[in-house]
Amino acid sequence: MKAHLREYFARRPDPYAGAVVEISRRLTGAAALAGGIISLGLLPAAPPTEPIGDPGWLLAALCVAGTLMGAVMTLRSQSAADWNALAAIQWFGLGSLAVLVWLTGGNESPQATLLLLWIVVSAACHPPRRAGVYLIAAAFVTVAPLSYDGAPLAGAGEAAAQLLVWIVMAAVANLWVVSVRSDRLQRILSEQQASTLARIDPLTGLGNRRAFDEAAASLISRARGSGSSPLSVVVADLDDFKQINDRYGHLVGDRCLREVANTIRLAMRGSELIYRWGGDEFAILLEGSNHSAASAVCERLTEAITTACSTPDGAAIRVACGCAQLSDGMDTDDLVAGADLALMARKHERPASTPRPSAVTRLTRAETG
Repeated sequence: MKAHLREYFARRPDPYAGAVVEISRRLTGAAALAGGIISLGLLPAAPPTEPIGDPGWLLAALCVAGTLMGAVMTLRSQSAADWNALAAIQWFGLGSLAVLVWLTGGNESPQATLLLLWIVVSAACHPPRRAGVYLIAAAFVTVAPLSYDGAPLAGAGEAAAQLLVWIVMAAVANLWVVSVRSDRLQRILSEQQASTLARIDPLTGLGNRRAFDEAAASLISRARGSGSSPLSVVVADLDDFKQINDRYGHLVGDRCLREVANTIRLAMRGSELIYRWGGDEFAILLEGSNHSAASAVCERLTEAITTACSTPDGAAIRVACGCAQLSDGMDTDDLVAGADLALMARKHERPASTPRPSAVTRLTRAETG
């Protein structure tokens, strides 16, 4: 039980995580509108003149008008109320009721029944700690009339019983809201995780084709918006990769792909976005790089893979690279097609492979013993 209570009242980095401010905005606005209208309707039955006479009408009018104004401000469709603004309206509603209760008879005032409205609304909008502070203030407003001159002490038991019922109702409302927000947050996190996994190639850990398409579209839009920042793409294709799979099997082929992917990561800068395009093809988005810079990346990448990666028999893995720079009227497909054309043009200009050991070679030898 203590553990559950500690968890319930624990401080969180974002106490409103999983909450929808739009729902709370409408709830607070509706409460302010209903509270203001009901308070106005109760005034003829319980005139606000008992403690200070006729000036009480002016004070009551200010309280009701302020509550209704808060309702209008909150319920406007273009309202951008945040949690602090909603809390301010709820505190004003509570303060206005405290004044109206004092003006209209204290413990016997019909306005006091409206306290439950604000207690439940606050409990349904805010996390436990903030709702708890509000509940304490509402409890003080509830019992304060007992201290007024002439207030019957016999009403203390009734006030205490009423307050206990309200506390239970507020606790139920807050527990339900906390539970709903927790479930919503878990769904959001699960959806975000699923979305992330859907954009990652499970073999290499690089972004996949879907992630490339989304990033390319975003970068193209940004490049066109800036009007001056170039954007290029590099496409790399491993030579004769099918022969590696046919000769050594797909497990060795997968290890080669992972080795190549890790080599590309080490060869590239942190700002360069690397993707496994599909099969034995890789793509790199170069924001802020023109065609000349992309060509330099191609050379660096070709040298790094040829030097660091090899097949189980020691032959260097060779790669062909092509690049293209974004120009007016091009979309993602056009940009990639330009890089593919450059890649095909370079496929006929490769040095011979050089036998050398690699991590895959050592692993294969260890397995075959």
